[in-house]
Amino acid sequence: MVYIESKIAKYVSENGSASCQIWFVHKGHLIKTRYDQVITEANRFVKVTYKESSRREKVKKEFIGAVCEAGTVDDELFKEAALQAKEAEKVYSEERSLRRGTEDALLTQKHIIEIMSNKLIAAQERKSALRAAEGPRHQAESSGSVDSSPKFFSEFSFTDIMDATRHFYPSLKIGEESSQRIYKGVLHGTVVAVKVIFADGLEGSSEYRQEVGVLSRLRHPNIVTLIGACPEIHTIIYEYLPNGSLEDRLCCQNNSSPLPWQTRIRIAAELCSALIFLHSQRIVHGHLKPSNILLDANFISKLSDFGTCYAIPTITSPAVSSRIIFPKGTFAYFDPEFQTAVEPTPQLDVYSFGIILLRLLTGKGAWGITSEVRRALDNGSLKSLLDTSAGDWPYLQALQLTHIALRCTEVSRKNRPDLESEVLRVLEPIRASCRRLPMGSHFRDDQVPPYFICPIFQASSNQRSKTDNKLSHDFSLTRPR
Repeated sequence: MVYIESKIAKYVSENGSASCQIWFVHKGHLIKTRYDQVITEANRFVKVTYKESSRREKVKKEFIGAVCEAGTVDDELFKEAALQAKEAEKVYSEERSLRRGTEDALLTQKHIIEIMSNKLIAAQERKSALRAAEGPRHQAESSGSVDSSPKFFSEFSFTDIMDATRHFYPSLKIGEESSQRIYKGVLHGTVVAVKVIFADGLEGSSEYRQEVGVLSRLRHPNIVTLIGACPEIHTIIYEYLPNGSLEDRLCCQNNSSPLPWQTRIRIAAELCSALIFLHSQRIVHGHLKPSNILLDANFISKLSDFGTCYAIPTITSPAVSSRIIFPKGTFAYFDPEFQTAVEPTPQLDVYSFGIILLRLLTGKGAWGITSEVRRALDNGSLKSLLDTSAGDWPYLQALQLTHIALRCTEVSRKNRPDLESEVLRVLEPIRASCRRLPMGSHFRDDQVPPYFICPIFQASSNQRSKTDNKLSHDFSLTRPR
């Protein structure tokens, strides 16, 4: 740790506002940050907490040992000792969880400090390079940056993010993956989700820029809404969706109720609509899975996580189509043909959509689900494979959805259906028929679904049914008793 001898620097460090971020730079090199002291104090707190918990554990053991050596048979004394032992164990458990939470928050803040330090050093180096550059043309090229392009989202400061997440308080963490953490926060009076990207180097910067760039120009009811971003620490702010992810609901995490089959069909139709919109914008999601499908308070689905999406190459840009693309995503949902393909196509998302649709139908995991469903179809036992926790599935509709899902998961892309002209035309009528049914009701297996019947015939049938009911009612009134 570097000690500061300058009186002015010491005064600034000791008397500056707690919300201020302070860096001490000497000859273009970062020598100290104000957070060094914070981390030192936090580490000291962890050590003191551990020593105190060890001391209490030792006192507890000595007390119980003394009672045993005295050979007392006083029940009240023994109960008091047991009660104190339980209390000491509870305190120790709370201190241990607090210590883990403190260490987690320290790691988050340490990573943010490293990002800010690297940015500061890079800024100093860029400034030196600009001074040494010769000629106005060279300076104009150096000063032209991406930041000059128009932005269609709000930018928040590092202080805003720290205040919104209460300095990344551990209990506010609602999600975590290998390269990112998601916190629930309150930003300017609005409840939001704050995603911090932890990938190092160019990978993290590229993922951040791509996700912000894509979401800032997309607006769809089934795509998560971007509220803003913090370029300083690669943080993205979204709308907060309280019902978690589709993965959480399929696994009934935290003892949540299973999704009814009507809701599952609606989610499938919403996801299909979002993908059709994405593909019309020449974007392939490429990382489609239930954990990236979020649910709002009304269980409306929203597609998220666009940091690894792909741009569909055009005919006029052969350089894009000839680049080497490394597949990213969860293997069970990944298009097997994409590993040997030169460029991404919408069929990459079609395969993942098929796997998700099979999971909605069966409630089973993604691994080996296509083979299991095909065997059930061949054996005529599909009904026993459907997820009974979703309610009593209408068999004809479930069979229709199963066939379309298996077509989506064909190994060859040429055999997969088009989402707009084939898949949505199957999903939308089923979804519309579900809207007319009360929650929990279902079609009879011998009943023809209404979307297979001509609307004119349906109207005439309903009118004839009303007339028949009226005639039977009049006849019952005039009939002698």
